[in-house]
Amino acid sequence: MLCAWLLPVLFFSFFAGAFSFESEALNAPETVDCNAVILYHNDSMTTLYEDNADAELPAGVTMRLLAALVFAERYEGRMEKYAAVDRRVQGLASSELVLEDGRTARLKRDERVRVYDLLCAMLIANSNDAAYALAFDLFEGADTAVADTVAAMNEKAAALGAVGTHCTDLLGLAPAEGGSYGTTTARDALKIALAVQKDHTLNGICETARYVMSETNATGARLLLTRNYLLSAERRAGFTYKNARGLCAEESAAFGSYGLFTAQSEGRAYTCVVLGGTEAMNAFRIAKVVFEWGIGNFSYKKVLDKIEVLGEVKVELSDDYDYVTVSPAQAISVFLPNDVDVGKEITRKILCESSVRAPVNEGDEVGSITLYYKGAEIGSSKLVTIASLPLSNSGYYFSLFLNFITSPIFLIAAICLFVFFLTYIFINARVRYLRRMRPAVLHTGDEEENPEGARISESAVYEALTDGSAGEAGAREGEQTDSPMRIEAHASDKSGKAKKEKKKKRLKEKKIRTREEKPQKQEPQAPEVPPEPEQEAEQTEQTVSAEATPKRVFDIDAAETAAAAEVPEAPAAPEEAPPKAPDKEPEESGGQPEMTPIEQIAAAQEAKEEEARRAREEEELRRIEEEKKSNRRAFYDLEKDEMTAVDETESEEKKDNVYEPEGWGKYRPGGG
Repeated sequence: MLCAWLLPVLFFSFFAGAFSFESEALNAPETVDCNAVILYHNDSMTTLYEDNADAELPAGVTMRLLAALVFAERYEGRMEKYAAVDRRVQGLASSELVLEDGRTARLKRDERVRVYDLLCAMLIANSNDAAYALAFDLFEGADTAVADTVAAMNEKAAALGAVGTHCTDLLGLAPAEGGSYGTTTARDALKIALAVQKDHTLNGICETARYVMSETNATGARLLLTRNYLLSAERRAGFTYKNARGLCAEESAAFGSYGLFTAQSEGRAYTCVVLGGTEAMNAFRIAKVVFEWGIGNFSYKKVLDKIEVLGEVKVELSDDYDYVTVSPAQAISVFLPNDVDVGKEITRKILCESSVRAPVNEGDEVGSITLYYKGAEIGSSKLVTIASLPLSNSGYYFSLFLNFITSPIFLIAAICLFVFFLTYIFINARVRYLRRMRPAVLHTGDEEENPEGARISESAVYEALTDGSAGEAGAREGEQTDSPMRIEAHASDKSGKAKKEKKKKRLKEKKIRTREEKPQKQEPQAPEVPPEPEQEAEQTEQTVSAEATPKRVFDIDAAETAAAAEVPEAPAAPEEAPPKAPDKEPEESGGQPEMTPIEQIAAAQEAKEEEARRAREEEELRRIEEEKKSNRRAFYDLEKDEMTAVDETESEEKKDNVYEPEGWGKYRPGGG
């Protein structure tokens, strides 16, 4: 069973096309007595030997085979048709036809002969009159029948790729104007011979050594004997060759011995072309020598075996194995010289995938291999796997995931999402930047009196939250300034710093509450002396200015509670009689005369006006206090992590250094 499997492998050959080998390593055959020679191996399409193969020489017998190709093509399916011999045939060509008794029997006028018999007479016995009879019958007896046939022969040569072949007459025997014969080359003659071998009708005729023509209306049966003396010695002995198979030969005094031959040995077919043998019958001797040389020095050599392991390919998504073995899809045998070392002189070029994905089936193509001999490609084959590997479950889902993320839809969606994310980041950063650069507007809370919202300057807000000495002035400055404060809200990046600031703030608030709850000592007050009207107005104006700038309050809740309480009235004068002024005081002050009734009425009126004015001032102070509380809360929300971390010592120093005119303590909450 193993032998039966290996048998087709051992005899299978794969060839990429025709190629030739140089034969310097072999002893070349003796071909010195001819103008051109070529030996070709049909099965491998290999030129085994050639000498002067591209030299242009007289066509000779090559024209006979080319004319036969034209007739076979035009009479295809009509080989049994009878052709009438034209009367002009006898004067145009000689005849090699004889009867069975040996008498000459050339074609006669109006004789009706089968087309097949005429082809046999033309190729086996080299009958020239048979060729002209076919030409006249093909073109229905026209005067240009021969010329039209020659034109068809040139077209056929061009179609076969015989570019060095040019026909001037039907059989290449008569020179054209100027004395030149039709020309060809050994390489072109080989192409024409191979075309004849592909035509089963013509090839069969050329392999026939003896043929008897059918009787006609003018004569009896004619005997045809081959002019290829390698096939038969019946006509001439001494040249037969046991491996000879067919085609034809021709002798001419003008251009020598010509022959196109075929041979077969051990199932291998060969074709030999000999042009221009210098001696009579020399073409047969040279063809025999060349055939023997090729059969003895060339043979099939296996250069690639199907069971040969050429490597491994990595397999992905399989739990069984990580690699799979590869080998050629077919064996390759090449017709090479016997002395070729396949391991050293045959080079390989392997193209293979680096990895494949499961599932892998036996026979899957994964690459290719190409073989070269002396730089010429001699064969190629696919590389296939020799085992099957299943796909694992995890690998299957992983492959689905990979297919999804590598799909065009996913890639497009990912790119769009990435662009959207970048756009969002850019827009968000731009908005945050514009918000930071926008000026903060602190409203006074009194929309009726200040509907547009007065802007408070940075210096005014700072003074209002530190020592309370510039609240009203800051507000007024904010109304007049053209450069509003820009407040940036910053969040602490470090949680430790925020905790430390909060702890510090709680300690400060606790100290402030303790200081406020501690009872204040009431110093004895001097008897109140009514101030002068001008001094009283000045003191009132200072009081309003001082009360309008409260001290910095860190505890917002405590500040609101203190501000909500009404400002207590000034304490009544003590019941004790004030000490009498020295006697010299009236003199120093210039004295004060006793008021008249009219003056007393005016003084009472002034007292009422003063009381009303004080009430208005107290109401204004409460309004200003509410405004300051609103401003402090807004500023506290925006700058609580930066502005509340003021050092305790600095805060106490600012508080102690606050200027407070004598007698103005009564306007503070809890003041006596």
